[in-house]
Amino acid sequence: HVRYPMLDLRLFREPQFSLNLLTATLTFIAISGIVLLLPFYLELVLGLPLRSVGLLMAVVPLAMAFIQPLSGTLSDRFGTRRVSVLGLVFILFGYLSMAGLRVDGTEWEFALRMLPVAIGMATFNSPNNSAIMGSVPRERLGVASGTLSMVRTLGQVTGIAVLGALFTSRLNYYAGEPVNLRAADPTAIVAAMHDQFLVVALLIFVGLVTALLTWRWERTHAQRKADALAAEAAVVETATMEALVGE
Repeated sequence: HVRYPMLDLRLFREPQFSLNLLTATLTFIAISGIVLLLPFYLELVLGLPLRSVGLLMAVVPLAMAFIQPLSGTLSDRFGTRRVSVLGLVFILFGYLSMAGLRVDGTEWEFALRMLPVAIGMATFNSPNNSAIMGSVPRERLGVASGTLSMVRTLGQVTGIAVLGALFTSRLNYYAGEPVNLRAADPTAIVAAMHDQFLVVALLIFVGLVTALLTWRWERTHAQRKADALAAEAAVVETATMEALVGE
C-alpha cells in the first residue's frame, strides 16, 4: 500500500516474472539439497580423504565459472528462453545420471556424472535471471533483484531441510532401523541417494515444463501484441487514406 514497497506483490501478476521465479526456486532447491549430501557419498562410500572430497565438490563451481559468461553471450544471440530451457535439460540429464552412482564407483565417474549438472546450472542461471529482470518496469528493478535473491536463499534453505529429511527417512528405510549416517551400510546410503536424485530430477522436470509453458505464453503474447500493432497501423492507414480522398 506504500509507494515503494519492499516486496511489490503486483509484480507476480506478470507470468514471465512469477513463472521464471518458480523455475529458479526449483533449481535452487535441487542443487542445495544434493550438494549437502554428496560429500557423504565421497567420504563414507568411496572412502576418499577430505582433500579429494573438496576437490571433487569444486567441479560444479569451477565449471560454472567458465561456462556462465558464455551462456550470457548465447542468450543475447539466441534468446533467453532457448538457452535456459537447454540448461534445464542438462540439469535433468545430470541428476538422472547421478542416480546411477554405485558403491564401487570411481572419482572420475562421479566427476563426469556431475558435469552435466554444472553445465546446466551455468547455462540456466544467466538467461533466467535476465528474463526475470526484463519482465519488470525499470523503476522496480531493485525490488525484482531483491526478490530474486530472496528466492535463491529460500530455495537453498528449503532444499537442505526437505531433501535432507527425505534422505534420512530413506536411509532408515533401507537400513531397516534408525541409523547413524557414519555407521550406515554404504549400500543403504547409495540406495537412499538414488531415491533423492529421482525426486530432484522430478523437481527439475516440473521446472522444465514450467519453462516450456512460459515460452509458449511469451510467444502467444508477442503474437497478440504484434497483431494488435498491425491492426492499429491498418486503422491509421485507412483513416489517412480516407482523409486524403476527402481532400
